[in-house]
Amino acid sequence: MMFLLLQTFTVLFTITSAADLQDKPKISSKGADLHLSSGTGGNIVFEHSKQGKIFFGTQELNFTSKAGPPGSPGIKGDKGGKGDSISGASGTKGDKGDQGLAGPPGRDGEKGETGWPGSEGAPGQPGSPGRPGSTKNVGPAIYYTDLDKKSETCNSTMVGVLRYSVKGLQLCTQVGWRNIALDMNPPHCLTTANIPERNLQAFYNGNPGIMFEFNNDTKPMVNPSGFNITAEIMPHGSKPVYTEAVMRQAYNFTGMNYINVTGIPETFWQGDWSITALVKYDEIAKPNSDDGTKYDLPLLGIGTNSGSFQDEMHLGFRGTTGSRLEVLFEYNNDNYMRHSVKSNTWYHITWMLKKNSDGTYTRNFFIDNELHYSLDQQKYSGSSVVTIGTWQTNSSMTNNLSVDHLIISSELISYKENQQLCFAKLLDKRLP
Repeated sequence: MMFLLLQTFTVLFTITSAADLQDKPKISSKGADLHLSSGTGGNIVFEHSKQGKIFFGTQELNFTSKAGPPGSPGIKGDKGGKGDSISGASGTKGDKGDQGLAGPPGRDGEKGETGWPGSEGAPGQPGSPGRPGSTKNVGPAIYYTDLDKKSETCNSTMVGVLRYSVKGLQLCTQVGWRNIALDMNPPHCLTTANIPERNLQAFYNGNPGIMFEFNNDTKPMVNPSGFNITAEIMPHGSKPVYTEAVMRQAYNFTGMNYINVTGIPETFWQGDWSITALVKYDEIAKPNSDDGTKYDLPLLGIGTNSGSFQDEMHLGFRGTTGSRLEVLFEYNNDNYMRHSVKSNTWYHITWMLKKNSDGTYTRNFFIDNELHYSLDQQKYSGSSVVTIGTWQTNSSMTNNLSVDHLIISSELISYKENQQLCFAKLLDKRLP
């Protein structure tokens, strides 16, 4: 009622003096508005009887002790601005930790560069005088037929190497290839009594004559040239092994490969023939024969097995111990062998087959030019399949045979008595 009544006043009523306006209660009006202000620390209190009511306009204020239903959520306010950042003070340093476990050892460092050569040392003391040498095995001086002629040059690393040529037996010297005058070196090397020249002559007289020098290749020399005789290393792609020998190089057959020879007519093996070579065998670890009881080192295989009847010749070495074998000349597995030969020793060996007038054949052995046995056999009727370094019955057998200057000829080589390998006596004591 009082609020409604006060609205009708148009003038400002005050209940305090102007001096107390700042901290005293007051009622004032500004325009059409009525202001109630409490004094400092005061409250505005509306009192009425318990039966009375308070109205604002026509709306009654109804005070109850019971809370009304919650109001609807208010509108979300705008996001506040970013506050100022204040750096905190640094923490105090912690205590020292315990020592860690030992790490694994490091890798080896790389090899350093080679240092400079050291200074030359002082000369050593002179050696004691040597003992007088023996003159027991001293051979004669070597004479040549081309002293006044220009010699063909040869590599200095080949000095001491022998070879065959159209001029005869030649030796590589510091001034080049020299023709050895064998007839001027008695009593060792007379022209009519030396094996190298005789073997070379058999090659030229053969029909055909075939020579494998094995000087870093397997291509055969063939005389006359009309024969188409070829040689191929088997298996394909396998690598040959060459070793140093007095006549330059030798082929070392190890069982990893062999040489297949084609083009020799079948009729060649049914007449007279000679096969000669410088050979040396080294021991193999265990028996390698088909029956597992013998040591076989093959040089040449001729012919093949044919059903129940076999026609094959085996040339080479055989024995029951690896260090001492015998020279083998086998026909149809008859196991004919003679004369024990040592391992790691060079020999000059010739196998010869002579056709007799009655149709039989005689097999001969010449070991270092000495005849060791002669044996008759029936006619050979096998094929012309020829292999060097293996036999067709077992082409993958282990081997350890070095072969130098293998010659195959249709001529029977006629050796005279008491002939010697004179080039070996003069030049290389490793040879016979």
